[in-house]
Amino acid sequence: MPVFCRMIIVKFHVSPSICSDSNLIVIDEILAYLFVRNNSLLTNFPVEKKVLYEKCDNCDRTAYQKAKEKCDNRKNQLEKKYKNMTTGYESILFLLTWYSIATTLFAAILSPDFLNDCITFFVTIGKGIVSLLQEFVTDADSFGQLSNGISNRIISGIVYWLIAGIVMGILFIITGLIIVWIGYQVGKIYWKYCWDIISIMVALMSIAIAIYFGEWIKSVLSINLILLLLLVQVIYIGIRCYVKDWREERGYYESKNHHKISFISSVNIFSRLIPLLVE
Repeated sequence: MPVFCRMIIVKFHVSPSICSDSNLIVIDEILAYLFVRNNSLLTNFPVEKKVLYEKCDNCDRTAYQKAKEKCDNRKNQLEKKYKNMTTGYESILFLLTWYSIATTLFAAILSPDFLNDCITFFVTIGKGIVSLLQEFVTDADSFGQLSNGISNRIISGIVYWLIAGIVMGILFIITGLIIVWIGYQVGKIYWKYCWDIISIMVALMSIAIAIYFGEWIKSVLSINLILLLLLVQVIYIGIRCYVKDWREERGYYESKNHHKISFISSVNIFSRLIPLLVE
C-alpha cells in the first residue's frame, strides 16, 4: 500500500478500501491539483461574466439601455437649460452693472462738490508728475555738468547730453518699476482677498454715497471725496484680509481658493434675487 494511502487512512479515519486500484488514479489527480494550486502554478483562465440586464437574442434593446438613454437625454436637456439660464442671468447682471455705473457717472458729473474734488485730485496728481519730471531734469543736468572738464566744446556737449540721457533713462526706469511693482502687489492682494461681487457692491455703494451725500460729508469732514473713497477701499481691503486670515487659521477654508466667490456663484445668487424683485 502506498505511503500517502496510509496517511489518508490514519488522518481521516477512512476505510482501507479507499486505496484500491480504481481510486488511486483519482487520488493522484486530486493530489496533483492541490500541489499545483498551493505552488501557484494554476493558470487563471478568463471567464465571461454575465452583466445585469444583458441583451438577449430576441430583444433589440434592454431595460437598462433604455433607462440609460433616457437618463443621458435628460442630462443633456438640463445642461442646455442651465447654460441658457446662466447666459440670461449673466446678461441681466451685465446690464444692471452697466446701468449702475452709467447713472453713477452722470450723477457725479451733475454733483458740483464731487466734480470739483475730482478735478482737484487729478490736477494735484498732474502737478506732482510735473514736479517729479523737473526733479529728474535737475538731477540729469547736475550729472551732465561733469562734462565741463572737457576742453573741446563739441565733445563736451556730446558727453553732457549722453550723461543726461542715461541719467534720465535710469530715473524713468526705476520710477516705472516702482509703480509697476506697487500696482502688481495691490492687484495681487485685491485678487486674492476681494475679487468678488461683494467688492463691486461696496465700490458702487461708496461712490454713490460720496456723490449724493458729498455736500453733507464735506460739511462734516474737510477732505477730498476721491481721497476719501481711496481710504474707504484701503480700510475695506484691510478688513477682508483680516477676516480671511482669521477664518483660515480656524479651519473654515480647506484651501486658499475656497474663499473666492466665483462669477458662477454670483450669478446663482443673483438668480435667486430675480424672482423676488419680479414679485
